[in-house]
Amino acid sequence: MKYTLDESREWYNNLPGKRASAAMIIRHDGKYLLIKDDYKRSMTFPSGVIDPNESPLTTAIRETGEEVGIQLLPTDVTFFSVSYIAEHHGFNDRFHFFFIADIGKEAVENMALEKGIEYHKWVNANEIDGLSGHSGYKKLSEMLQTGTVVSYFEV
Repeated sequence: MKYTLDESREWYNNLPGKRASAAMIIRHDGKYLLIKDDYKRSMTFPSGVIDPNESPLTTAIRETGEEVGIQLLPTDVTFFSVSYIAEHHGFNDRFHFFFIADIGKEAVENMALEKGIEYHKWVNANEIDGLSGHSGYKKLSEMLQTGTVVSYFEV
């Protein structure tokens, strides 16, 4: 049985979807930028939910600009890893994409924190897990410390 384009589109567009978000790992002089949003319990990388019709890369770049005022181009950024976060405490499961960018002194000096960002810290890779409290950040911290990156992991 063949389906029309409209039938295929309707079937496809009604499939269940997963939430997705993206983050930017910002590195400067061997240290990593963590921020504390006023609505979060712990520190994270600049990040946010992927909007409709937006790619993970576009989200990570957009959120970085919005949250800390660092303007990046796609050519400044490299894919780092993606994690699958299982359902927990009533929150649906999701995919979280991580990208990485090295920035210079000028970008650091021109940072401008968004209103909802309480503070930021530049930390060593081995400090990320302790400041974040998110289960995936332990794995990210290990990858940044060892230089052994896995493209996909589950938490």
